[in-house]
Amino acid sequence: MRALLPTAALALLSGLAGCVSTQPGPDSVNLVKSQSALSECRYITTVYGNEAASPESAGNPDAPIQDMRRATAALGGNTLYVGATAAPTSATGPATAARPAPRTQGDAYHC
Repeated sequence: MRALLPTAALALLSGLAGCVSTQPGPDSVNLVKSQSALSECRYITTVYGNEAASPESAGNPDAPIQDMRRATAALGGNTLYVGATAAPTSATGPATAARPAPRTQGDAYHC
């Protein structure tokens, strides 16, 4: 009976190791600007990138794209469509402290 206990524990741990999946990172997400590149892809959702998401990203023009790549990878996507330009969107109205930071949007796909 005692001989079966280590064997059973090893089998359980081996089975659990097979359940662990690794999520691709944002560097594995392809950036495309043409819809023709998406003909064989499945649309997931629209993703957003903040222009001022963190103090480290202030002044970094690639920060919104990196935000969107991270979001795409987290959703299981591997392609980010941003169109000809990733145009920022922002709230209209007077500038106040409660006004959200401008955002850039794109579409997450799995190809």
